[in-house]
Amino acid sequence: MGDWAGLLAYAKEHHYTLRVTDGEPFGISASVLRQRAVRECWERPYPGVLWLPGSVHGFWRKSAGVLASLRSREAALALRTAAHAHGIIDRPTPLTEVVQPHGRYIPKRRLVTVRTSRRLTDDDVVEVQSLRCTTPARTIADLAGVLTVPALRPIVIDAVQRRIVTPDELRRICTSLLRSLARNRLRQVLDGLAATPVDSAFEWDVVQAVVGRGLEPVTGFPWRCPDGRVIHFDLAFPRAWVAVECDGRASHATGRAFTTDRIRWTQASRDWSLLWVDWTRWSDQRRAIVDDIVARVTTAIPARPPAVPADCSCRRCRTRGR
Repeated sequence: MGDWAGLLAYAKEHHYTLRVTDGEPFGISASVLRQRAVRECWERPYPGVLWLPGSVHGFWRKSAGVLASLRSREAALALRTAAHAHGIIDRPTPLTEVVQPHGRYIPKRRLVTVRTSRRLTDDDVVEVQSLRCTTPARTIADLAGVLTVPALRPIVIDAVQRRIVTPDELRRICTSLLRSLARNRLRQVLDGLAATPVDSAFEWDVVQAVVGRGLEPVTGFPWRCPDGRVIHFDLAFPRAWVAVECDGRASHATGRAFTTDRIRWTQASRDWSLLWVDWTRWSDQRRAIVDDIVARVTTAIPARPPAVPADCSCRRCRTRGR
C-alpha cells in the first residue's frame, strides 16, 4: 500500500509539490503515484512534477515546482527570486530565477531563467522554507552582475538594515567574485555606504541631493532629548543646528511608536531647526525641498558652538564607529 500519509506530509513541507520519484522512500512507486495523480486530477506543472489538489498557487509553490522540475538536485533559487525568499525585496518578480552547477542540462521553462555557475558550492546555499536558495551574500553578489549601481544600492541598504546580511559578509564575498564588473559595482556600493551611512534608499537620495549643492551633512547624528532618550537625525548640520528627518510613518511599527518619536522630535525642535521630508513630497517637490535645506543651513546665524553628538552605544552608532 505504501505510506501515503508520510508522503503527503512530506509534500506539505515542500509546498504541496512532489516529484513522481518522491514516493519511493515511502514505498510508493512512480507509476502508482502517477496513476493516483491522473485519477484525482492533480496538477502537473512540469514533466515529472505534481501539485497536490487543493493547494493554492503562489510564490513558494511555484518556486518549489520549478526546482522539482530540474534534473539537478543541486539547483537553488537565485537572484531576485532568492532575494524575495530571504526578505531582501518585498515583491516577487514574475520570473523565477535559478542557478545550478555548470554542465547540467538546462531545460526551457516559461517565465523561468536557469543560470549555471562553475563556483556554486554548499557554502553558497541555504534552505529557506524547505527550498534551496543562494545565501543572502551570494544572492547580492549575483545581483551585482545584472543590476546597475543605482538599482543595487537600495537592495544592499535594505538587506543590511533588516540584518539579513552584514557589510563585512558582502566585502568578503566581493573579493571572491570572478567577474570584475560585478565586483566593481558591489564595491562601489559598499564604499559609498561606508563613507555615508544611511538607513534607507530614500535617505541616500536626499543626502546626495544636498551634497550636490555643496553641503556636508552628518547622517545618523545622535542627539539626547530632555527626557534622556537619544534620537538620531537622518541628516544633521551641527554647525547650523539644522536637521532633516526623511522617514515617514511607515517606518514605525505602531502608531504609539510614531507618536512617541514625534514627541521627542518636538523636544529637539527647541534647539534645532527641523525639516520634515516624506516620499510623496520629495517625489513632487525635490528642488524646492533642497532649496529650503540649503537656505536654512547657509543663513543660520552661528550664535553658539556646533552641536555635539550624544554618547550613544546603540548598534547603529557602534557600526558607524561613534
